[in-house]
Amino acid sequence: MPKFELPPKMGDAAIIRECSRLFSPDGDPLRQRVKEFIAADSMYQKLGITIRKSTGQPVYWVRGLSDETIGRIDDPHYNLADKSSNLVGDISYFYSMILTEGVKRSGQYLENVALRFGGIVHNVEIMVSGVMPFYTMDIYSAKFDKKEQTWEKALYRPRTDHDKKVMKAVRGVLREFGFRPIRMNLLCRSVPRARTDLNEKSVSVLDCLFSDCWGYTNVKTRQTAYPRQDVVPGVEHVTWDEEYDKKGRLVATTVKRLFKSFDVEKTVIDANGEILEVSVRDREYNEFAMDVAKRRKNLKSKKRKK
Repeated sequence: MPKFELPPKMGDAAIIRECSRLFSPDGDPLRQRVKEFIAADSMYQKLGITIRKSTGQPVYWVRGLSDETIGRIDDPHYNLADKSSNLVGDISYFYSMILTEGVKRSGQYLENVALRFGGIVHNVEIMVSGVMPFYTMDIYSAKFDKKEQTWEKALYRPRTDHDKKVMKAVRGVLREFGFRPIRMNLLCRSVPRARTDLNEKSVSVLDCLFSDCWGYTNVKTRQTAYPRQDVVPGVEHVTWDEEYDKKGRLVATTVKRLFKSFDVEKTVIDANGEILEVSVRDREYNEFAMDVAKRRKNLKSKKRKK
């Protein structure tokens, strides 16, 4: 296990303070924690193997750190806080397990698994932190539409004896390795004076402990299974992602285009087809964004005052 500076049992305030200290704008306090995380890699590998053996379910895992950080962490000139020239990645391990009973091997393509089981597969995603000894999980159903080549995801609560047995085994293994669950409401709390790769202003405990580009399946979503060709010249491919509310009504669609220049354009559109937000990120990770909905509201307000 990594040698954490704080005792295993911490209150909410202590967790937030430690996140604020580690993810400060200068980035230096984080260096030692990242080194410890890299040094403990064999333990995280063993964790994945043990989950697989204890559950009998297919599990694969990946470390969230960028290759650059792994290769340069011992370089004193490597500045973890310089987001303009490098991305640290996530200081966590991501474990993905198929919960569906009867699946012994996932194979290369998850849609093949889904099609063998009526088009639906149940998944468990486990994020294990390398910052503090915590984990969090997302359990969801994934439905593959072969004709449309789309995935539909929704929250899933384990209900069969098989599901409950597997989840009990997973939690037991995590506890054995020294990791504890962390409450959702704490993960949503903000961390003052903290910065991550993708967030510089509104950083949450989730961003620090696990990932600043990962989220839970709280509502139904639908997205393209693979990148698709676009009619726009200069575009390498396009993907889209739909988000629905708890009643199953479409809320917004996010369309992402990757250009041959490696620029990425993101457009968020509401259910009525109106553009809410437009942003562009260039190949050097400089981002330019416009809150169209806010600008439109302000313009309407000015017109009414005239």
